Amino acid sequence: MSTIKNLLFDCCLKACNAREQDYVNEITLIKESLEMMSGNDEEGSDSQRENLLENLTKNNQRLIDVRSQIATLGNINPNISHTVAKLGSLVETSAGSYFLSVSVGKIVLEGKIYYAVSEHSPIGLVLMHCSASEQIVFNNTRLEIVSVA
Repeated sequence: MSTIKNLLFDCCLKACNAREQDYVNEITLIKESLEMMSGNDEEGSDSQRENLLENLTKNNQRLIDVRSQIATLGNINPNISHTVAKLGSLVETSAGSYFLSVSVGKIVLEGKIYYAVSEHSPIGLVLMHCSASEQIVFNNTRLEIVSVA
């Protein structure tokens, strides 16, 4: 089980690192565009500048968010097994398998589907603090916790 958790952890970290690099690249491009526009008094340049500044703000926030996710991953040791679901747990339910980590979404490993979800997501909140054999209700559907690792 810990091998799967390590692979899931690695997938989450790679996804977050890729997002981080994308945002850094986008921010760099926006700043370069803004520098090229400085001193340009052409008609319409004010609205272009506003759009660029708005995109810069959005990408800066996204960068902060993804760095927060990377920090959250730093609190996970995929080699530790849990009996009660918490950050870093792999929770198998009657309806699917969830890695409580960061919101990356669907991950396919060895032909099986897993979902990397935040502990603050709707399903993450329901799964937290559950243990094997418990019943939970999510979206009006009763699920059984098959295992927690």
